[in-house]
Amino acid sequence: MKMNKFGICLILCVLVTSFALAQKGQKSWDFVPTPEYKEACRFRDAGYYEEAVVKFREIANNNPGTPLAAECQANIALLSDNDKAIQEYEDMVVKYPGTGYELGARGYIIDSKYLRNFDTWLAKKDELITSVGGKSIYEIIGLRSSSNRGSAQEIPAEYKNSVAAMYGDIGASLMGYNVTYGKNDSKKLDQAFKMLTYVRENFPTAPCSATVKGEISGPNGIFERWGFKSTEVDRKPPTIKMATPEYNNVYLIWRRPIIRVFMYDGDINQSQIDLAALEFKLDGVDLKDKMKTKIVTLRPRNPHDAKKIVEKIFIWYRPEKPLSRGLHTILVNAKDYAGNSVSAKNTFVITTPRKAGEDVEEDDPSWIDRILKEFKDK
Repeated sequence: MKMNKFGICLILCVLVTSFALAQKGQKSWDFVPTPEYKEACRFRDAGYYEEAVVKFREIANNNPGTPLAAECQANIALLSDNDKAIQEYEDMVVKYPGTGYELGARGYIIDSKYLRNFDTWLAKKDELITSVGGKSIYEIIGLRSSSNRGSAQEIPAEYKNSVAAMYGDIGASLMGYNVTYGKNDSKKLDQAFKMLTYVRENFPTAPCSATVKGEISGPNGIFERWGFKSTEVDRKPPTIKMATPEYNNVYLIWRRPIIRVFMYDGDINQSQIDLAALEFKLDGVDLKDKMKTKIVTLRPRNPHDAKKIVEKIFIWYRPEKPLSRGLHTILVNAKDYAGNSVSAKNTFVITTPRKAGEDVEEDDPSWIDRILKEFKDK
């Protein structure tokens, strides 16, 4: 039995794990691998494809309509010839409507039918992504003027991780375009950088974010292909700076103050911050799912840039309800992909507003620009 995807190894390597990556963290559809599933995966990884398919099929039949069954069907498709793979994906579209599995299956049908022709494949992927509110691929990579149509915020929650994974697959495909298709297009690597940084910056906590980070600045990633290679082992923890409130025990009149944090992990020798592992707590309550995030990624152009910060990360949050008067505590725990960790803690005191109704701090988006200006040459 042969794996499908026309033997294109680079793209297949990305696809093998993307169903699990795309669905992870979606409430009511969390995938938990069972011992039987792990056994089937061992058969697959050892090259015993027929035995793996039998195992995956048995598990799917015994657990109908579940994420476990969907994962098994995805594996069966990846271990099947092209026609059988398409049938498997079409079955998934019917069985899992309105979920990331359905959208992922639609994406794989496009892969199976059109991957040999890159331009047609890209057009079909763009049509699928924009149909659920995503930004056009062509706008992201600079082949079309930017518009106000589509954004990460417009994508329904149940599709977000799947769309992020598709964007990531497209970035990886652009990276491998010249080798895979026997071309020599000098623009493809820059397009891949735009695509992958869009994923990292707009889907920072998506499961595929770590893979995307590696494709940008990891071994054999885009930075390395541009001549910017890591030369040291990462033993330094990230840096966390509280932007507001900046100092401990500061007094605030706003009962809904904006909490702003700036973080970074240094130059290309650093592994960068794992946002999936971030803890951002106010009075012990983790706000990671409610915080806003902005990442500014370095585009290195000369040798001096090798010493500049790769990712500048900004997070902020305004309480949904007025905080009680008195002492409050902010705690941020962060670690990088090498496992180096750091914590930062600040306290502030809510006092009585000077005027009635003066409870909400006005937003000031320029705080990010001020920090970027301060760190322009860092």
